[in-house]
Amino acid sequence: MLDGLVIWSGTVGWYILGEGLAAFFQRFQRLPCVSVEEIIAGVPSVQKDNYHGMREAIAHLIEVHGYRRIAFLRGPEGVLWAEERYRA
Repeated sequence: MLDGLVIWSGTVGWYILGEGLAAFFQRFQRLPCVSVEEIIAGVPSVQKDNYHGMREAIAHLIEVHGYRRIAFLRGPEGVLWAEERYRA
């Protein structure tokens, strides 16, 4: 029994392209759903800000915890969210 779904649609979208993602959400229309990352028509959606989120996280590590040697494992080149986090 499920009360609702929070679906990381950006990741699901790697496997279900285009209109298929909207159809995926239709399968669960009887449940409250939220899409994280991708805007899906008719579904409440939350988008993240990769650049500012990463910048704030790094600033916190430096300013609050005093870290100076921070490693960054970069995501795939050419993928917008990975590029934005790296740019920050």
